[in-house]
Amino acid sequence: MADIWLDKLIGYFAPESGLRRSYARQTLDQVRAYDGAKQGRRTSGWQASGSSANAEISAALPKLRDRSRDLARNNPHAVSIFNKFVGHAIGTGITARWSDPDVTALWNQWCEVASAEDDLDFNGLQALAARTMEESGEVIVRMRTRRPEDGLPVPMQIQLLEPDFLDHSKTEDLKNGGYIINGVEFDAIGKVVAYWLFNRHPGEAGILFKPLSPSRVDAADVLLVFKKTRPGQVRGVPRLAPVLMKLRDLDDYDDAEMVRKKIEACFTAFVTSNDQGRSLGAQTDDGKGVGPRKSRVAPGQIEYLKPGESVDFGSPSASSDGEFPRRQLRTISAGTDSTYEQVTGDLSQVNYSSARVGLIDYRAVTEQWRWLTFIPLFLRPIARRWLQLAKLSRKVKGDPTVEWFVPRWEYVDPIKDAKGELMLAAAGVLDLTDLQIGRGLDPDIQWEKVVKTHKKAQEAGVTLSYAGVTISEAETATDQPNSPAKSGA
Repeated sequence: MADIWLDKLIGYFAPESGLRRSYARQTLDQVRAYDGAKQGRRTSGWQASGSSANAEISAALPKLRDRSRDLARNNPHAVSIFNKFVGHAIGTGITARWSDPDVTALWNQWCEVASAEDDLDFNGLQALAARTMEESGEVIVRMRTRRPEDGLPVPMQIQLLEPDFLDHSKTEDLKNGGYIINGVEFDAIGKVVAYWLFNRHPGEAGILFKPLSPSRVDAADVLLVFKKTRPGQVRGVPRLAPVLMKLRDLDDYDDAEMVRKKIEACFTAFVTSNDQGRSLGAQTDDGKGVGPRKSRVAPGQIEYLKPGESVDFGSPSASSDGEFPRRQLRTISAGTDSTYEQVTGDLSQVNYSSARVGLIDYRAVTEQWRWLTFIPLFLRPIARRWLQLAKLSRKVKGDPTVEWFVPRWEYVDPIKDAKGELMLAAAGVLDLTDLQIGRGLDPDIQWEKVVKTHKKAQEAGVTLSYAGVTISEAETATDQPNSPAKSGA
């Protein structure tokens, strides 16, 4: 009531101030309508920053990246998270099919020599790029133009670099109205125009190296690939960022449990006696009287003690292993868009239905990463640059288009899943081409294989059967003058 009276008094003598005060009070009441915005005991230690994505990432990224890599080297659950994700998202490689078969053949030849380091093919580069993105938050791709005398199908190769090559400390305003944020240069309208890169890894060991200084590299030759989660975000963060502390704490917990069990295992029995020459079981020391006496208790042994002697056996406390680690690992799995079963390999608490539901969610997130991050930011720019150089070198004519075929998902239950797909095809929801694409197959190539296989079977006198219809029966039907196959029905 006092506040209302004061508002009225201020409004009487200073209407504008009173209006502003009334508006501020109404706004504050609206904000406090949300429990998460209230001030009180429950939120007293909750410090939430209102800074931009780049301000938050700039200070935290180097440490997040180093700790993520440390877990990737030493934590088995982190290793599983990375391996399973890359295995599902990339598999053996996302393949390209150009509208011109000759261009596809040229692309396939180039894929074998795509690496600037002459070790991996293009599919291997995809897996390495995806792994680096997840582990370090981002990957740098340099598209290297080569000389014609290098003998490549198309004069271009790909070099992958860790994000450490980008000068994270370089942030400044430029005289032309542009600016640099963490080594990424923008023009006056906010378009990326260059990257400031070191010529070697800043963490490379060696005392004879000269001090590092970044060089400006045009953005046309560089890709910085990462998953963007906020508008205006310039750098990416590792997948483990939300769960780094939990993984570390769980490691410490496991180590403490292991040490406790080792200590408990060292104590078997404690003998209390006034006779210094008496021991339980067989004497095992060397008889020199050096150090404490040690005795061994054999299985099934019965030992009679003298009056005044007693034995206390160590009673290890019950282990807390079980639900607590599982609960922590479920939280870690949720924070990395993984499933508990994939991270741990523990299938003891899962059945067919729950496993399928978990895989559906995991595959949806992975599919989104493929088509909204990796394909548009990594594969398509490389394909555009490749096509440009292929035209300049007169290996390609026209403007062929490209389709991307992702690896197939493995069936959870092959019989049930295959029957479900055939039912969808029979109902007209899908056709055979859709099913082939869903299995990661190129329909044109697959049909050629099917036809070739049938011809070979016919020449060899082998009868193939699909869904109860043999090849010979189908061919006989197509030979009839009024058959649906002949008439085009």
